[in-house]
Amino acid sequence: MGLMVGLSWHELPEQVPSHFGISGQPDAWSGRSTLLILPAVAIVLWIGLTLLARIPHRFNYIVTISRENAAHRYLLARTLLSTLNAEIIVLFAYLTWQTIATARGSSEGLGTWFLPVLLLMIFSSLGVYLYRSLQTR
Repeated sequence: MGLMVGLSWHELPEQVPSHFGISGQPDAWSGRSTLLILPAVAIVLWIGLTLLARIPHRFNYIVTISRENAAHRYLLARTLLSTLNAEIIVLFAYLTWQTIATARGSSEGLGTWFLPVLLLMIFSSLGVYLYRSLQTR
């Protein structure tokens, strides 16, 4: 993402989209330096979720953890965090790419499908985790 911003920096106008509405259209514009926020937030989230995945024994679970099921529960939780981490990185990469494309005039925004796909992706991951967690008690 940072590379994407760096390679396109000289081609960007002074104002770039800084917020997209529910329709996927830009509804606020700011200086191009605000584009640096997306990779920075993505890196912070990636580091945080990666570190968090290392301590699954500290999480709250919807089922009781015992010696017999601890390894499986911890693996499920770590898999969920890894999946969400990957989804967040893809999300921020897409946001960065579309923000650059919109600023250049080669795109009109995120598209109307962005929010439904995002919500489906995240809730599907959570749903699979909950299903697997409740399936094997």
